Amino acid sequence: MDKKLIMGLLFICFAFSYSASIKTIPTADGLGIFKATIDTQNMEVVINCSSGARIEKLIDKKTGKNIVYWDEKGYGGLFDDRHTFTNAEYKSTITLNRSEKIILKCEVSSAEGIKIKKEFIFEENKDYFTVNYSISNWSYKPFTFWIRNFATPLGKENTEENFYYYWQNEKLISKNFPSEYQENISDGWFAIINKKEKTGFGFWSEFNKLDKFYFWQGSKIYPTCELIYKTLPEGKEMDVKVLFILINGFEKVGSINDK
Repeated sequence: MDKKLIMGLLFICFAFSYSASIKTIPTADGLGIFKATIDTQNMEVVINCSSGARIEKLIDKKTGKNIVYWDEKGYGGLFDDRHTFTNAEYKSTITLNRSEKIILKCEVSSAEGIKIKKEFIFEENKDYFTVNYSISNWSYKPFTFWIRNFATPLGKENTEENFYYYWQNEKLISKNFPSEYQENISDGWFAIINKKEKTGFGFWSEFNKLDKFYFWQGSKIYPTCELIYKTLPEGKEMDVKVLFILINGFEKVGSINDK
């Protein structure tokens, strides 16, 4: 057989040999999911379903680094549905488990009447994943949906090498250590990039549903980046789509969208 043909076949087999997978640890009663580990070509993600369905670890396979802060007491993570559900146990089920796509559905309700459905969608060949939310407010007062995230590029201390990018007042902002509430945002995304190493991550969500961003810089070890949505009146429901994107090879980001 022709050597070029053999090499081509080997390359094709190698390119398609990797497939997405999910492993779970059951709850103590054996009826639910305590933790889920999703492994794809680009990332390894650990979701703690018993503590807010938060991501407690995310390894970017291009850098080999865990970018998420999570301490021994369970403080930290990505996709923290603060303030009510940070440590809540989410009822979680795998609704799709294929080599090319995995979907994990997580649900929780509060005694006050707030219900959240949270669906993680991972695709094998993507450097991003999607989280679809459905929020129901059956309480007696308005509810503000708020997603808190503890992460830094390469999982290192936040320094002047890290730049935050987002649109505010129709201008692209590029700065170190932005602090507190970011009002008058002009688009539904932000990115945090280590310009020296050209690596980082970004979040995208539907601009018409967002109210503001919040960046907490009280610690260089575990700063937060947060999405705050418009107030949901009592008796109403809202669907929210969020993308989390790993960024490599760029020192600046001017736009992120859901395409």
